[in-house]
Amino acid sequence: MSYHTSVDLISRSESSVRITSALREIRATVRDKLVSGRLEGKDEYEAGITFSWKAVLSRESRNITQAVDEITGGLEYGQFRMSLYEVTLIIACYQFGRERVSDYGYQELTWSAL
Repeated sequence: MSYHTSVDLISRSESSVRITSALREIRATVRDKLVSGRLEGKDEYEAGITFSWKAVLSRESRNITQAVDEITGGLEYGQFRMSLYEVTLIIACYQFGRERVSDYGYQELTWSAL
């Protein structure tokens, strides 16, 4: 009985570590998908880790005619739009014949050229 409990605890711990380690890159992937116009979808991060997201547009700016260039620090001229999304992210980790699911809710701010 204690062996089964120990294996279960180790499995849950390793799954949590894998999910937490993948979270930053998964959020970057979701941000890229939002910029390209995909508000929901499913994808695989690596073998055994899948994720799905759904985003709802919360607020959007009017057209912005100038923005700060992050590389030079100067102004960049053009037409830009900023969008704030409410994102629901679900990450599933399959390991040792078990599935662990974690869900996250966060806001994502994107900007894109028009």
